[in-house]
Amino acid sequence: MNFKVEIEINLPRKEVLEKYKNLDNLKHWVDGFISVKHISGEPCQPGSRYDIKFRVGNLNIQVSETIRRNALPEELWLEEESDGLKNLSKNIFVDLGNGKTRWEIIADYSGDFITRIGASAFKKKTVKFMKSFKGFVEG
Repeated sequence: MNFKVEIEINLPRKEVLEKYKNLDNLKHWVDGFISVKHISGEPCQPGSRYDIKFRVGNLNIQVSETIRRNALPEELWLEEESDGLKNLSKNIFVDLGNGKTRWEIIADYSGDFITRIGASAFKKKTVKFMKSFKGFVEG
């Protein structure tokens, strides 16, 4: 399942990326965030791995995240894997000028979990995370 979502943030791209790349900030915008742990590789470089834990309803979820491409300030590609789910998330940061940034996510989800939960739930969750990040960085 593929989809693209985007949001406009009222901050320059440099400031958006400073807050986005700081893993300590995840607790401010990832709903249910519990922890993040660097597992291997040079942080924020292709091949580096992280384990991220968060809670959704009654479920504790652990996601293994691998950076597949770092072409910041323009792009950061993240591969996420969890039980029955895999996603390649292409995060694109467009400098709109006038102190504004457009953050686009092109997501490609696959796995058994998608068919059980429904594709629209993942798109809605992605939009929710993006809106939460926007609120955090602008507030």
